[in-house]
Amino acid sequence: MSERSERLFRAFGEIDEQNIEQAAPEEGKRFRWKRWTALAAALVLAVGVGGYVLSRMDSSSPGMNNGGGAGAGGASTFTSYAGPVFPLTLKEADRAISAEREITMKVREWSDWISQWGMQVTDSYTLTNTSAEDRTVSVLYPFVSELQEVWNYQPVLTADGRTLDTILHAGAYVGGFRGVDGPEDERRFNLSAPSSWEDYRGILEDGSYQDRALGEYPDLSDISVTVYRFTGYYGPEPDSQVGIPNPTIRAGFDLDYDKTTVLSYGFHGGIFDKQAGTMIQSFSIPESDRPWYGEPYYLIVLGDDIANLTTGGYVTGGTDPDTQALLGCGVDVERYTTDLDAALREVTQLIYNSQIRNSDEFRRLDEVDYEMYHGLFCGYLLSYGLLSDHPAERYQDGWLGSLDVANVDRVFYLEAQVDIPAGGSVRLMAEMTKAPSYDFYCAHIENQVVHSYDMVTKLGSNLNCTQQTAVLEELGQYKIVRQNFGFDLDNGVKRVTLDPGQEHYYLEIKKILAE
Repeated sequence: MSERSERLFRAFGEIDEQNIEQAAPEEGKRFRWKRWTALAAALVLAVGVGGYVLSRMDSSSPGMNNGGGAGAGGASTFTSYAGPVFPLTLKEADRAISAEREITMKVREWSDWISQWGMQVTDSYTLTNTSAEDRTVSVLYPFVSELQEVWNYQPVLTADGRTLDTILHAGAYVGGFRGVDGPEDERRFNLSAPSSWEDYRGILEDGSYQDRALGEYPDLSDISVTVYRFTGYYGPEPDSQVGIPNPTIRAGFDLDYDKTTVLSYGFHGGIFDKQAGTMIQSFSIPESDRPWYGEPYYLIVLGDDIANLTTGGYVTGGTDPDTQALLGCGVDVERYTTDLDAALREVTQLIYNSQIRNSDEFRRLDEVDYEMYHGLFCGYLLSYGLLSDHPAERYQDGWLGSLDVANVDRVFYLEAQVDIPAGGSVRLMAEMTKAPSYDFYCAHIENQVVHSYDMVTKLGSNLNCTQQTAVLEELGQYKIVRQNFGFDLDNGVKRVTLDPGQEHYYLEIKKILAE
């Protein structure tokens, strides 16, 4: 036994061999690290992984998180940018189909867990078939949302008043990362979301983002992994009155960091000592009334297997080497080999179920089926997690539960089939709630109570749109502070014709406060 292994055994105590179940290794699937490296690089660079691998928008991109003040064309830049209203597009371009677009906006107040308010938007199109043959076209309606809020912002599509059956496609994270000290910091620890429509133009204008969003999910089924599954954990019941703490289980092992990557689920403490070739990961034993009590925890090992695994119970959380060991603690560990996709499915199913079960806290995912969630998760792991060629620092610990899969902005596409008779027209409508762009309360006082809504006239669309108009209904208790639509409610100008050469329109409003 090596010296570092002996140190781990002294820290943890030797694991009980009877608590490790060995599964027979799959024949013919000897894993080699160099093979995985090449495959990962191919997956990261290949087109057709469902839109989850993008050229990263670094923090120096124009408009990234530059809150407050006027931006290009007189529009303000906000610390929280909700994205524009995009135009309808066809899945396959068809010159026989033309359109007239009318977007109607109505301010309304609405309440949810953050007392948000927004705009009711109806984006309608008169689709005309100029050919002598009936046409069935596949339309795509893009919109911005987080995965966990799709239920709130997904439009309803109708054709001549009939609700259409739709298929939901999800694109990749549209942002990037920045350092804790600002854009010049290369640490890539914080999320950096788009802050202007120009950021979306850079992502969408060449069509590759949409192609990937409509493509296949990553296939990780031919990558062999070793899984350590932790179940049956137990320890003294925590009791603050008699000084019994919430016990922690630690797992320590040896590894070669250049040949082994460890992904984990359920663990939330760790020491990663590359020089010594050791790793310690820990988790607090959940209290029995917690909804996740009894769930399995995982170590997923890619490359060479770990060695000299030890487990033990400790008085408190964290991984301080001097923390007092605690008797009466234990955990069962099952070791088996499988493929990476199957291993990740065990984890993603737990996360997916948890986010549905705790819908009041995390927002429900019922609009997103499990296969979509799993595919997006795998894509995010390949793009930004430890399996990326350039992992973001916020994911360097390999904790799968920390991946920001559900809470980052994406462009979604609603797909529907529309029948248009020869020489005839169909009125297609997308009705939705549009969240506002705004400044956080603690920043940029001049825009503190201003909310902004914007639209783009042609970005990402192949539809021949011959005319576009915008309608603003009564604002009620709100007033316009900045715009480029040309509305003039005082003089009854509520409908305006949009300039086809103008790519971007914006409307900034604020509530009229009682004197």
